[in-house]
Amino acid sequence: MAVARKVEKTDNLPPPLVTKDQLTADFLHLVQDVAEIENDCLDLPNVAEDDEDLARITKAASGIIKLAKRIDEQKKEAKRPFLDANTLLESFFAHGLGATLAALKTDLEKVSTAYQRKKAAKEQAARDQAAAEAQAKAAAAQRQVEQTVQSGNVQAVAAAVTQSNALADFANRATAAAAAPTSSMGIVKTEAGTASLVDNWTFDQLDMDTVDLETLRPFIAQASIEQALRAFIKAGRRQIKGARIFNDNRSRFRG
Repeated sequence: MAVARKVEKTDNLPPPLVTKDQLTADFLHLVQDVAEIENDCLDLPNVAEDDEDLARITKAASGIIKLAKRIDEQKKEAKRPFLDANTLLESFFAHGLGATLAALKTDLEKVSTAYQRKKAAKEQAARDQAAAEAQAKAAAAQRQVEQTVQSGNVQAVAAAVTQSNALADFANRATAAAAAPTSSMGIVKTEAGTASLVDNWTFDQLDMDTVDLETLRPFIAQASIEQALRAFIKAGRRQIKGARIFNDNRSRFRG
């Protein structure tokens, strides 16, 4: 009796469109050509002592370049049906169905954003007013404490202090609520789902001549700095603080 097992997502997947074994069989001639050149390179010197050695190395490199070009052409030809199929799939699902839904969602978000911004603005105004009123009451209660202290009535002072502390705590909470992110003030919950404002801090009016690059330094990726440095070198510059610019000249073969 077969042992029952959980059905996996991969159980009903179609077989792969291409496999390494299939490619090896279909392009065995290329595999053999690469192996032949690899074997020929074993006879080449590890160090070139004269022009004759360099001529042998150049001949092998020329063969490598020509074979690499043939392989690249074969690869492009073999990939073409898959690339065409991928283009069609992207066009149908992403650029067709997906793009239509994305456009509809964007239109709805514009309407929702306008409404929720108004809702958040009203909520912000209400919280600001509540905080101001609470702070005024807390200040008045504190003044009452100071006046009661002068009376010398211990019980009255204790009651005034208790009242003042309560109003001060309430004022602090009201102030914190008023200082909350705007995104927390426009939430609308319905049976169909929740619509909320999402903070999206961005920028415009960028002036490349005056922007403070020193402040941005910790946030600039090393890859971006290296890209800028390569452009700097390509423009003919040869010295810069913080990096060594040098000529790393190398041999280049032409088939």
